[in-house]
Amino acid sequence: MSPPPWQGLALHGQYRGALRQLILHFKHGGRPALAFLLAGMLLDAAACLPLPDAVLSIPQHRDRLRQRGYNQAHELAVALGLLLSLPVRPGLLRRPAATPHQIGLTAAQRQRNAAGSFRAADVRGLHLWLVDDIITTGSTLRAASTELLRAGAARVDVLALARTPRP
Repeated sequence: MSPPPWQGLALHGQYRGALRQLILHFKHGGRPALAFLLAGMLLDAAACLPLPDAVLSIPQHRDRLRQRGYNQAHELAVALGLLLSLPVRPGLLRRPAATPHQIGLTAAQRQRNAAGSFRAADVRGLHLWLVDDIITTGSTLRAASTELLRAGAARVDVLALARTPRP
């Protein structure tokens, strides 16, 4: 696979053990209040990155948002923005069409599923931090970063709480 389109990457840890349980409670357990605790972990991981012009998250399609009630990545981005006094700009990236869940898909299927699924606003010259909760294959972040760069972003850095362990 080709190099990722983002310039910097900050991760807190591997998706296992206590971190996995915490993320699962946050993401599927209806616990959006955990965002500030988790954003503190992201803040520590992001110390290696230059501060951006704005923070945004991987958007959810409105149907998925209705099902869960909140976008966990957006909650993380908002908490991170508040901790650093940075603007959070969710309107810069949107997901106009619903895509199937990524759970259980192979890396190739995930890449096809995510490709072309995002639309970016005019982000010319902006340095952006793109926030998500978990990186599995990187397909979603790759597609979103590619779209932001296509729309003129000067730099995109990716921040995630965890990466799934590789076999």
